[in-house]
Amino acid sequence: MAPPNGSELYTFSVQGVTDVIRSVREAMPTQYLVQIESFTDMKDSIAGLNPEHFESTEFDATGHKWVLVIYPHGNKDEDGEDHISLYLKLISPQEHTYDAMEKEKGIAHAIPFSDFTQSTNGFLKNDRCKFGVEVFVADTVPRTAALSVLNEHLRHTVTWTIKEFSKLTEDQYSNAFTRKGRTELVLNPRGFGPARRKSLSLFLNLVDFSDLTNGRKLLVEKTLRVKNQLNGEDASESTCGWYTKAMHCSGTCHLLSVSDLHNANKGFKVEDQHWILATCGWYTKARHSSGTCHLLSVSDLHNANKGFKVEDQNPKTREKST
Repeated sequence: MAPPNGSELYTFSVQGVTDVIRSVREAMPTQYLVQIESFTDMKDSIAGLNPEHFESTEFDATGHKWVLVIYPHGNKDEDGEDHISLYLKLISPQEHTYDAMEKEKGIAHAIPFSDFTQSTNGFLKNDRCKFGVEVFVADTVPRTAALSVLNEHLRHTVTWTIKEFSKLTEDQYSNAFTRKGRTELVLNPRGFGPARRKSLSLFLNLVDFSDLTNGRKLLVEKTLRVKNQLNGEDASESTCGWYTKAMHCSGTCHLLSVSDLHNANKGFKVEDQHWILATCGWYTKARHSSGTCHLLSVSDLHNANKGFKVEDQNPKTREKST
């Protein structure tokens, strides 16, 4: 409500069903404003109505049509006697009501009638006054996420033998395996990205990721390794992270340095042959709708020890139809 010539407005903000926040501000309502030229005439015009109330003309806000409802003597059905009562009524579309039953909500005790009519308060001057409203509608569809545990292929180990390794110049792809033949290993013999000409790079790629649509994700734990054929320690790296349609390939750029790779004493290459091993586990599949929920905290996301963030970027994989 605003004084006809004043600079401050008495405002109400309805939070939930019963909570009302009262405040004073200078800015006029930006969506709808009703100016009553004669408060007395308005009261006389609604005399005899049951209940006695005034409805404004329709106005558009947030894609819906509304009217502002004013009870100058208070809404007696909600014990609003001796107060000005203000309500917002939804006109259309009918199916988008405040809740399942009601189309009208507001404040029965907006302001005591005595305070409203007190001339020094500035709400009613020369029998004139103003009422305004701003409408904010929350999304009626809740944001949800579904998490399911996969029961198939919980763990799988594959061994890939690479022969005539010294002759390789292009990226190598293993035969598809696990998840019904929808996964493969990608080997960069000369290194990928920052590891080019420095290290051997190895990645796990989802060949078919057609089920990772509409925000679906797959949690994968994997260990990628180059077998030490002289019974020494393998070169390996273990990570755990989410696979998506956009990020369906991950691994490590710096799995094994070029110097160790070609050093016969290290045991990784015997007769120009390497053994590549991968152990994979699929645990959960998450599906999101209407946005993103708090699936993983930022602190865990960037904590290298947690394993959700792989330091190096993904390699360029072959184009696959989805």
